[in-house]
Amino acid sequence: MSAVAGKKNGKVELSLRSTRQFNELTGVHLGVDIAAPLGEYLHGVGGGHAMASGVSGVGEIQEALKQCLVLLKQKIAKTA
Repeated sequence: MSAVAGKKNGKVELSLRSTRQFNELTGVHLGVDIAAPLGEYLHGVGGGHAMASGVSGVGEIQEALKQCLVLLKQKIAKTA
């Protein structure tokens, strides 16, 4: 799984991608499990597909990436 973040027009934007193998092994749906709650956390929007999604919101890049990891760890822990 990869997460790339940057700032554009004063907003934090993230692009999330994973492989089919990652999706099948972990059950993580990037749009539902990561992007949507991360969008809410950043007071913005997030969503997408199982292996490709995006987020746009307000905040700092490092904080957004940290929260992305928190959500990922929580989801994987639930399926382990």
